[in-house]
Amino acid sequence: NIIGCYLQDTKIVLAHSPFEKQNGFLNKLIRYENFITALQYFGYAKLGLPYMGVGRNLSYKKDLFESFKGFEKNKGTLSGDDDLFINAVATSKNTEICLAKDSFTYTKPQTTFINWINQKRRHLQTGFNYKWYHIVALFLFSLSSFMFYGLFFILLAKMYMLQIVLGIFIGTLFIKLASTYRIFTKLGVSDLRFISLPLDFIYILYLFLLFFLLLLKPKKSWK
Repeated sequence: NIIGCYLQDTKIVLAHSPFEKQNGFLNKLIRYENFITALQYFGYAKLGLPYMGVGRNLSYKKDLFESFKGFEKNKGTLSGDDDLFINAVATSKNTEICLAKDSFTYTKPQTTFINWINQKRRHLQTGFNYKWYHIVALFLFSLSSFMFYGLFFILLAKMYMLQIVLGIFIGTLFIKLASTYRIFTKLGVSDLRFISLPLDFIYILYLFLLFFLLLLKPKKSWK
């Protein structure tokens, strides 16, 4: 459980909150997006750069919360006050992660695409309030994915060194699958493992749509 992950200097424990498995492609996409998000914040935390936590499954000590004056500094945000709290106070020394299966908190996902996109737009807006170097790290992560697929399709359209381009593209995808093979099980989404390649491409399209919608018409209310 989460309590068992506290060490001597630990003030924060980041845990995992998968979405419930339901029928339909949207559910698979939502759970895959949640998987990628978990990979990011757990991975960066292990590298000594914790930047967020999921409020559905998160633990921190009372003295840390009170020293930061709770959520007072983030009371103007539409959502993500717990997320911004972690971004402000988490460090490489005071933060641990917990991936024990009995610590997972399963939650119900959105059931319509519009509601899910609106929810994610709010989360993305919260991210703009992160520390600048966290924003840069997350931007570079997304940019690398855009460039990977973008360059592939540009070179494919130009028929430039087709065999080499295809070889690099397919090889990279399978390296990615192999490197995350066990992590799918670790994070409770083993059923997505063998459809992760098409889901990854659709995830990139989702990111593009999300950024476009945010720039086109920023979400400033819950409605």
